[in-house]
Amino acid sequence: MARTHGTRSTYNAGCRCDNCRVASRAARARQRAVASGQSEPSEALGAGWALVGLLGVAGGGYALWHAVTMQRPAEGDVGAFRRTRWRWCVGGAVLVGAGVYAFSRSG
Repeated sequence: MARTHGTRSTYNAGCRCDNCRVASRAARARQRAVASGQSEPSEALGAGWALVGLLGVAGGGYALWHAVTMQRPAEGDVGAFRRTRWRWCVGGAVLVGAGVYAFSRSG
């Protein structure tokens, strides 16, 4: 079985070549720096949260729009219609809330 050398995972799996040792030491140094507050997490995390926020708000807006524009059945079970509309409303509100939360996390 082929192994990829120079990664922390192969070092943890038991490989002790120079490339794997260097990769493991560098990864642990980055972990210690972040844990002690010497360095900040990457800015890519902020962009990821912004994307999650955008998708959450868009999905919630669609769910709320769908709930508002649902057509009431002319005959039949009105209770089922109300339960379905209620689920769309709750789902939309939760998605919008999650999107706003994600935007707040994006910095």
